[in-house]
Amino acid sequence: MNTTLTQTKEFLFKNTWVLWLIIFLAIVSFSYSIRTGLLATGLIANGLLIGHVVLIGVLVLKKRTPPKYLLLPILGILIITISIYLTLDNKIILYCSIPLCIPSLVAGLGILKK
Repeated sequence: MNTTLTQTKEFLFKNTWVLWLIIFLAIVSFSYSIRTGLLATGLIANGLLIGHVVLIGVLVLKKRTPPKYLLLPILGILIITISIYLTLDNKIILYCSIPLCIPSLVAGLGILKK
């Protein structure tokens, strides 16, 4: 039990965006509805994952990381995109996730410069 709690704390400290997504999901779900909260959180997570896939793709092309690290974010993007596509009536809203990849791209490019 203690190791699981420690691993969860380490994961949340390394990936603070997951914690912010959970908080965002709770706030939007209580304010509007669970469906709206899940869709908004899915769009944000999709945008962040797109930024991570681009950066990991650059690292794979530079031969600094193996290609297996690219599979999990791509799988996450596919699952989130398909679920949002099947749920939404207006498919154009999926384009809103593209600007959300800019923060993760900027942060990753700063790390790549080092």
